[in-house]
Amino acid sequence: MSRMLPGRGLSVAMAALGASLVVVPATGSNESLVAGAASAEHLWFVSQSQQPPRTVELCHHAVAMDAPHYRPLVPLTQTPEALAAWGERLWITFPPKLQQADPQRETYTLAVFRHPVLGVYETVPKGRFEIVEPLPGRGKLVGLVGTSAGPVALLVPSERARAQVHAGDASLAAEPVLEEPRLLRLRHERWEEIPLPEGFGAGPDCHLAAGGRQGLGLRLVTSVRGDHHLSLLYTRDSSGGWTPSRLPLELHRVRSLTTVDGHVAAVLGGGADDSIEIVYLREASTLPLASFPRPLGRWNVLGLRDGLRILARPNRQPLRMRRVEPLSGRLGGWQVLTKQPLTTAPLWPMAVLTVAGMASLLIGLIFKPSSGSPVSLRPEVVRVGVFWRLAALLIDLAPGGLLAVVVLRGSLSDLLTLPVLTLDLEQGLPNLVMVGVTIAHSTLAELFTARTLGKKLLGITVVSADGTRPPARSVLIRNAFKGLTLLLPPIAVVAVINPHLQGIGDLLAATVVVGERPEPTLEDHNDR
Repeated sequence: MSRMLPGRGLSVAMAALGASLVVVPATGSNESLVAGAASAEHLWFVSQSQQPPRTVELCHHAVAMDAPHYRPLVPLTQTPEALAAWGERLWITFPPKLQQADPQRETYTLAVFRHPVLGVYETVPKGRFEIVEPLPGRGKLVGLVGTSAGPVALLVPSERARAQVHAGDASLAAEPVLEEPRLLRLRHERWEEIPLPEGFGAGPDCHLAAGGRQGLGLRLVTSVRGDHHLSLLYTRDSSGGWTPSRLPLELHRVRSLTTVDGHVAAVLGGGADDSIEIVYLREASTLPLASFPRPLGRWNVLGLRDGLRILARPNRQPLRMRRVEPLSGRLGGWQVLTKQPLTTAPLWPMAVLTVAGMASLLIGLIFKPSSGSPVSLRPEVVRVGVFWRLAALLIDLAPGGLLAVVVLRGSLSDLLTLPVLTLDLEQGLPNLVMVGVTIAHSTLAELFTARTLGKKLLGITVVSADGTRPPARSVLIRNAFKGLTLLLPPIAVVAVINPHLQGIGDLLAATVVVGERPEPTLEDHNDR
């Protein structure tokens, strides 16, 4: 998968907050929107350079950044057609090549995680996208939203198809026709149909939104025939049924939709005073939130957990950001977005790790085998190397890691955030849970069998320095310092420099990890 991705044409811009995203087409009055997407903690946008050579980059901003910073993630050949996000994951799709017999919209995904030491956000996969099944290329993509179950896309017939205008096969205007609107969901790596409301008529200003805490409460907004002052809102419940209601909303003024803490809001423009309004959508009414002058140049309204963000890029000027309070609608001041420095993490965590590493090295030099308990192993066993001990540890960590991911609804990257590297307990909690569970079941297993789960699967065990089964006191000391080593990994250097591969816990508990000595082969006898 190349880092440079195909794409052409103007983008489909989108906006979102909390748990979901909403995309609007970059046609007509929406051409001035900055292409972007957001989830509760993360905001993505497409940045185009103002000077030649014209470059396009996917950029990222997060609530956890301690300043109005952004970080370029992946270079693009062109602006994408649509973006959608949920949590730490982003989906991105590009316009179809209509000259193909069965055109497809190439679609990709990536996730971000915060580097525990540098404090900057990296991508998974690193510096590139993963390929997912492409979206169908027929019709017009008017909505792409992120949900906890994956992205959802709304395709409608193009204006030419609705007008029943067909171009010749050799014409540049020729394109495969989509006869009926389609609502698609990416599930198990396949796009599957979601039934649309009965009688749903997708007009030129149709919009898709995702409401609710999990983003699964889909909303469809379309026009009411014969009355441009009203709009028709379809709300999808958890059972898949749709409930229609009428809104006092002029649909032609809707520039984008966003979700604020599960509640759908509309961004309106095109008024007499050229101002922008944000209103919440209720079942049969709207609730005004904020109003502000239309920003110069390209702009968009995206959302994060602590409020909406107005992005604006005046011509030949840097991108700026402004916060909107989600309850009062109060506007903050403009802030210029700057590239995030390479290292934004506080220095004290790195100092702690450095001191821990130096102290461990000193302890390892002091507690040499000659000055501690002498190691006397039976002839049939041999001390185990670093590789096998590490493999056993990874197996032991698996139950705690799985429990942390399931219960805390975290990701695998959250397990790598050491508590000592962050002041945010919530960020370090998955690692603490994983370590705590690991030490608990390892201590119990070694007390009764002298083996943890991983050691049993790999055929290794813990013995005292004299080769006998370790007493309970030694097991407790060993596992207490094992937990400390997991929280401060530099301490593990003691085991590497020790001739018997004993860590701090082994040295203080007078224990050794051993395995059965392999049987000598015929070749070994010949070598003798």
